[in-house]
Amino acid sequence: MSKHPKQAYNVILYPRVTESVTSNDINKIMANYVLPSIHSLQDLDDYSRVENYKKYSFRVPKTAVKENNPNVKIDGVTFTVDKDIRQQILIDPANNLEKGIFSSFDEIDLLHKLDNKTAEFFGFPGSPKITKGSHSFVWNDGMPGLLLDLELDNRQGILMFITYDDSFKYQNSIHYPLDNGAYTKVQLRKLITDATLSDTGNMYQEDVWFI
Repeated sequence: MSKHPKQAYNVILYPRVTESVTSNDINKIMANYVLPSIHSLQDLDDYSRVENYKKYSFRVPKTAVKENNPNVKIDGVTFTVDKDIRQQILIDPANNLEKGIFSSFDEIDLLHKLDNKTAEFFGFPGSPKITKGSHSFVWNDGMPGLLLDLELDNRQGILMFITYDDSFKYQNSIHYPLDNGAYTKVQLRKLITDATLSDTGNMYQEDVWFI
């Protein structure tokens, strides 16, 4: 970023396989990159609106209705969209050991589950299993985030966009039906990544690590 010209951004290859990883494997991974691209977000206003919770600004579908939050122990807000889509914002204290790291330990554990198609998403027997998943790093308005794209065996999809400031972790998740939803997956994916923080503290004044 222009304010910190000497700042370093580091990418770590974290193998999620049981077999050994060879130099040829690494070469293929390093060669499989996507050039940054700029897409107009103007159409977002056609089907979504901006909401704010504390210093986190994010988008929800236009038909989203804010739920009452009876659980005072949870720092966040939840929206219901046409009865079949649920969007939730959760704010948790950041682990000091994870500061400057994308992904956090929780996300690394979830990435492991992506490779184990029999893994229960919620971590207990009988819960929906992951059948397909991917992750990518999204950088909007100077704030990097991790996007998880999951599909479960109950024909439900989950999008999660996770970012940090120097004290908290911000998790934005959308649960939606894979079939015949009120909004398309492309629409939900675009709106969930259009999120900003009014202040990130000192989070991005030091080196940032992507795992």
